Amino acid sequence: MTRPGIGDSDKPLGGYDTGSVGAVLHAVMAQLGHQRYSLVGHDIGMWIGYAMASDFPQAIERLVLTEAVIPGLAPARRFLSRRRRIFFFGTSCLISWLIYRKP
Repeated sequence: MTRPGIGDSDKPLGGYDTGSVGAVLHAVMAQLGHQRYSLVGHDIGMWIGYAMASDFPQAIERLVLTEAVIPGLAPARRFLSRRRRIFFFGTSCLISWLIYRKP
């Protein structure tokens, strides 16, 4: 599901903050008849997933949050010290390949 305000969707009425977007996504799931659901949040979706789990704990059956740091939740220093590998999917050779590859 695409976040409100992204792609062809309209600008969200409540704003772009994670709580507002999470509330819209939760309402969509409820409208589809899903009282409980599993949620996977990737990158910025991780922030929204965390907000949804916090705001609607009764609805979240399983939660997976990956590939981002949630500001203020935990120190990011250790995570970001490995950013060269993390941001290139765990392989530092990808950086060189993307820069120096020949067509």
